[in-house]
Amino acid sequence: MFLIVGYEWDKDLSADETRQALDKMMAWFDGMLKKGIATGGSPLARHGKVVGGKNGSMVADGPFAEAKEVVGGYISIRAESLEAATALAQQCPLLEYGVTLDVREMVNECAISVRLKEQAALATA
Repeated sequence: MFLIVGYEWDKDLSADETRQALDKMMAWFDGMLKKGIATGGSPLARHGKVVGGKNGSMVADGPFAEAKEVVGGYISIRAESLEAATALAQQCPLLEYGVTLDVREMVNECAISVRLKEQAALATA
């Protein structure tokens, strides 16, 4: 999965430059869809809520504008390896404008569950 990270990457661009950048981005995404590499994706709203604390007791408006690493969207892909996914990410047209892609493998089980199972196995060995 690609997490698209960047906040107001377009702020110094003209409307025409922004449209051109978005056209390149959509052509890149559509090309991956047609090849069966991309399986979906979506931009995310710029504003939402941040929930934390015990029992979700802390709720704030977010993501925070001062945060440089705001996730602006995601693309789900199929790739043979993390290296292959990284090579695809390096082709993203928005990299030119300061956006970064967080390339992450989607796994069937969270790392905490795996660790607990390993600890339980060691305890019974």
